[in-house]
Amino acid sequence: EESVTARYFTRPKAALDFLDKNRGSFIIGSLGFYLSQRRALDLIPLARVELTADTSGRYYLIVKTKTFKTLDELKGKTISGSALYEDPRFLSRIVFNNRADVDSDFTLKPTARPLSAIRKLLKGKLDGVLLDEIQYKSLKSLPYFEDITVVYESPVLPEVGLMMIDTPSTIKLRERLLEALLSMGESEDGAAAFKAFGLIGFKPIEPNSLNEVILRYDAK
Repeated sequence: EESVTARYFTRPKAALDFLDKNRGSFIIGSLGFYLSQRRALDLIPLARVELTADTSGRYYLIVKTKTFKTLDELKGKTISGSALYEDPRFLSRIVFNNRADVDSDFTLKPTARPLSAIRKLLKGKLDGVLLDEIQYKSLKSLPYFEDITVVYESPVLPEVGLMMIDTPSTIKLRERLLEALLSMGESEDGAAAFKAFGLIGFKPIEPNSLNEVILRYDAK
């Protein structure tokens, strides 16, 4: 009987090193990972991961209130955040919508601890922090939310979530795994399991929903 085991990675390089040796893999990853690796890894998108009931896939660049008012004012400054581990081309072209080049317009300090970055921001040790939508919304319940200001909000972005490397072994498992994941959230036990990982569940990905961002990412 075939089974699936899981590995968790916080850094893209570690994930890519693993996938290089384990091509028969299904991946839960970001839109940026899909766009940057879809050709190298022969990725096929399978389903959207629902993290919250109301999500738009946006990113938010925040600053300490009364320091900077616009994205342009922040250029040349130091920004942090776990989102900065994403592919630079994805950040520049898709997240910042070609309004900033992350490699040349900012000094980048990626971190796996976004809350620590926000504390440094409020102490004046950083100029900005880039957050994904889940991270930004989680701040609204914290006492220092009024001390931060959004200077840039990305466009609404499509979500990928579940994808696979196109190999004979993944093709063989594809339909069974997808059917199981899509139906799992409909059961009480399945919903509880997803909730433990901060998920609502998986939803079918709409045909052609990624076409626009692929064109923007690939544009010369």
